[in-house]
Amino acid sequence: MMVRFPFALPFIVALVVIVILVVVILRLRPKGHSAAGPEEKSWETTTPHHVFSGGPSIATGYEDLDGMLGGGIPEEFAVLILSQSYDERDLLIRKAIESNVSRGKLTFYMSADISKTQDLARSFPRNFYALNPMADKMGQGFENVTKIPDVGNLSDLNISSNEFLDAHTDVGKGNLLIIDLVTDILLRNKAVTTRKWLSEFIAKRKTAHFTIMATLDPAVASKEDTEATVGVFDGIIEIFERELQERSRRFLVVKKMYGHDYSDEELMLDRQKLLGRTGAHGD
Repeated sequence: MMVRFPFALPFIVALVVIVILVVVILRLRPKGHSAAGPEEKSWETTTPHHVFSGGPSIATGYEDLDGMLGGGIPEEFAVLILSQSYDERDLLIRKAIESNVSRGKLTFYMSADISKTQDLARSFPRNFYALNPMADKMGQGFENVTKIPDVGNLSDLNISSNEFLDAHTDVGKGNLLIIDLVTDILLRNKAVTTRKWLSEFIAKRKTAHFTIMATLDPAVASKEDTEATVGVFDGIIEIFERELQERSRRFLVVKKMYGHDYSDEELMLDRQKLLGRTGAHGD
């Protein structure tokens, strides 16, 4: 034993040092990451960070997003949903409408899309009004749809829309206006003109205690026009697509909510939740 001890001692010391280094590395390693790397993160099981509510808000009806916003969209805010024409965007808008009308609050929807307007008008016969330039093409059975001027004439559109909204608005708060026309307006008018119209129109509706949600498709509008438009809004919510585990997934991130706390974590949208189905994950 006395002969072999000098040779065994360096080996034992080296082994102890290695074990200590492994323990230290494991303790210092950030939690929530696996050896497979960040792309293998299980988004389906991630619980979004909830923010404490900082004031009155209007719920979007999508629980995960409402938690990230501290209860919902702050009252009398104008929030832009920056998204391509994804199903998830339209489902989120529908969810917000459903949430507001179910509370007995008035919701107004401005769009040039006939199919979406007809579907929403049928689905929400009470506490819901749609304004569409093509309303006269929809036929009978759409008493809650009103014709407005084409987006090419912003002066007439402004006058007509404000007159209707003023005549049908509740005195109290809780009125929700969804402007699903911004992309159309931007394509028919210059960015400067669109920004001016939005600024004036949104300011007018805020004085009447409206909360506003609008949509803009950045894939259709130029980058310069998009940047010129987003500055009008108090809040920005972006929906984007990313490959995850060899499948296309849609994510949502809150990029701005002026003066309010919010979670800036990326949230993978669950189509089943948006559709009102429980017990199943999105596709």
